[in-house]
Amino acid sequence: MKKIIFTMILGMTIVLFTSAVSKTDIIPSGNIVKTTLPVDITGTWVGSYWSGSPDGGPLVYLKLYFMPDGNLQVQSGDEYGYGTWTMSGDQVFATYTITPLTAKGTGSNTYSLSGNVNEENITGTIQSASGGSFMFQVTRQG
Repeated sequence: MKKIIFTMILGMTIVLFTSAVSKTDIIPSGNIVKTTLPVDITGTWVGSYWSGSPDGGPLVYLKLYFMPDGNLQVQSGDEYGYGTWTMSGDQVFATYTITPLTAKGTGSNTYSLSGNVNEENITGTIQSASGGSFMFQVTRQG
């Protein structure tokens, strides 16, 4: 009899401790708090960047490919670049370098990107090492 009761208590304890973690937690005040898991941004995101407001300046094509290993491929207009990225909460941070392929630019330029991430979009700013500042928005593809 003791063996049966012990086995039942042990089984119930295992069930309680191995149950899946809920996305909703109740904090001591009784309020329900929805917790969200970090967004996986690996893959291709396409959109544009601009200087100033999107209504006030020309939109430039922007394609970001976030690789699982932390590397980044960038297409900015008709130019390409490479860099690295990291996440902190719902923020993405990246640094990349673009080497102009056309006569309009010489040398290369390094950029820093920071953006707010959700399931469908990333919006934020791009800072050029030479002093330019841009806003961007990209949407998940596929």
